[in-house]
Amino acid sequence: MHKATIRASGLILLMLIGMLAGCLGSDEDASEEDSLVDLVVYYDSTNATIIEIHNNGQQTSRDGAEFSFNFRETRSDGGDIVTFSFSPGDGTDAVSIDAAENSVLTYSYQTHGIFEATLMAKDDDNNTASQDLTLRVDLFHRDSQTGTQNPSDATIDLAPDDDSLELPAQLKLKSTVENPDSFAWVENTVQVTWTLKNGSGVEMATESEQVGDEQSATWENQQNTPETAVWTLEINIDAGGDSEEVNVTSELWTVYDEDESEPNPEPPSPE
Repeated sequence: MHKATIRASGLILLMLIGMLAGCLGSDEDASEEDSLVDLVVYYDSTNATIIEIHNNGQQTSRDGAEFSFNFRETRSDGGDIVTFSFSPGDGTDAVSIDAAENSVLTYSYQTHGIFEATLMAKDDDNNTASQDLTLRVDLFHRDSQTGTQNPSDATIDLAPDDDSLELPAQLKLKSTVENPDSFAWVENTVQVTWTLKNGSGVEMATESEQVGDEQSATWENQQNTPETAVWTLEINIDAGGDSEEVNVTSELWTVYDEDESEPNPEPPSPE
């Protein structure tokens, strides 16, 4: 009876070992299948900037933050590569290109933030490989006005994309007011007052300076952990009753922590 019990226990142990070996073998097979696609992607940058340009109160251009990914060295031991894909992580659908026609995939972000993106390749036997990538997208706004007595406000929306992993760490601004030559017999000096307000209309910073003929003044400011809303830069020109016209250039931009992935530029060709 005792020997029979030992034999039964040994048989059960052998069965368990066999089952475990089978499980391990399946994992290795799956790993081999996953590795059939050798994903190699080159990209020169992992941060880019959306650029908004306003002239005399009108938006004249808005360029998205563009990234390019070169898949040309990607290969598969399981078949021919058929598609290259990029999932931007900004709530929009993945973008795919036909690998037989093109190996460079380009995507332009229209909202700022820190994004967890995914690169992927697939062959004609549905073998795939993917790579996660963290990208940083900032927003830059420039507002230029010429020959104005009453500059319009410059605004920037600090609210990031809903899928952004982070909020802006800083808001920075640089504003220059130029008092050009009025060709008058007397010098016309203007008093410039800058006022920066957050999305709630609360004054966060202000500065005043006198600017004489053919002179300019620049104000720079930085706000840490700013409210994620539309901020406004107001500029008041006091010419003491005269109709003095000035030129204004204001720049406002977001600053995110540099948490993006490292670039992977294509290595130089051997000489």
